[in-house]
Amino acid sequence: IDGVIAPEVANNASVGGAVIPFVALGIPGDATTAVLLGALTIQGIQAGPLIFRNAPLTVYSIFASLLIGAVFLVIIQALGMPLMPMLLNVPYHFLYPVILVLCFLGAYTSTSNMFILYLILAFTLVGLFMKWGDLPTSPFILAFVLGSVLEENLRKAVSFSDAGWITFLTRPVSLILIVISVGSIIWPFISDARRKKAGQ
Repeated sequence: IDGVIAPEVANNASVGGAVIPFVALGIPGDATTAVLLGALTIQGIQAGPLIFRNAPLTVYSIFASLLIGAVFLVIIQALGMPLMPMLLNVPYHFLYPVILVLCFLGAYTSTSNMFILYLILAFTLVGLFMKWGDLPTSPFILAFVLGSVLEENLRKAVSFSDAGWITFLTRPVSLILIVISVGSIIWPFISDARRKKAGQ
């Protein structure tokens, strides 16, 4: 039972841990906070250190919602433990239509725009192709939400610097981050090659 409890506690604890860099630095720690960042951006709220001064009510609302959510999670899990496993017995052909209807209903009522429903269908197909190709969806969501923020700050950095693009290679912090990023992309290929070579 300890092997079941430990990863589930870590899974729940990761939510609060992902909010910390999101609020303090404007960097989402997971796909959920990336969606939250996009929602705040739409409302004109810029996440980061200045959010405590510009939108303190929003920050404390997030903290309060996490605290209230944790309390309700304990209550719901304590009361629902005998009932939750019954959901596994519901046939998929009953469960999936309900989920789809709720997704479409929530998206349409929040925007009153049919175009958003077409977007849901399009991104559903993208998600199915990614699952078929065994590709993780979290990096895609992060890139989709953070793409505009990255482009905006990249333009600012290049325009403010006299050296242009070279400034990213001359500054130690940016250079270290670039090296780590490139290394994280290349390392899986190197480790696979070494594993294959060791297997031979």
